[in-house]
Amino acid sequence: MRGIILPLLTTRNTVITRLEINVSQFGLLTHFTHNPARSYTTSELASVMEMKQPEITKLVSVLLEKGALSAKFDSFDKSKRHLSITDKGMTLCRDVMQTLQPEIALLFSDLQDDEIQRML
Repeated sequence: MRGIILPLLTTRNTVITRLEINVSQFGLLTHFTHNPARSYTTSELASVMEMKQPEITKLVSVLLEKGALSAKFDSFDKSKRHLSITDKGMTLCRDVMQTLQPEIALLFSDLQDDEIQRML
C-alpha cells in the first residue's frame, strides 16, 4: 500500500501544503504507524528506511519540532535516543490517508476482489 500512497502524495502538492508534511516525513511516520508502541533509534530507522544517517537525522529533527515524534534518551547511552510516534503524528498520518482516500479508491475501482487479494 505504501508503494501506492507515496506516489499519490508526491503528485498531490495540495495535500502536502495543507498538511505541512512532505513525502519523506510521511514515509517515516508511516513506518511508525505499523507498531505505534515500538520505539526506534536513528540508526534503526536509517536501516529500515534505507536512508543515510544524516537524512534520517534531519527528518527526525523536523518531526520532533512538529510534535509528530517524541524522543527519550537511552538510560545507558545518553547519545542514543529512542524515537516514538506521538498522537499528533498518528493524527497527521490519518489525515493524509483520509485526504488521499478518494484517489486510492479510484485506483482500485477497476480491480476485481481476487486481483486486490493477489496484490495484497
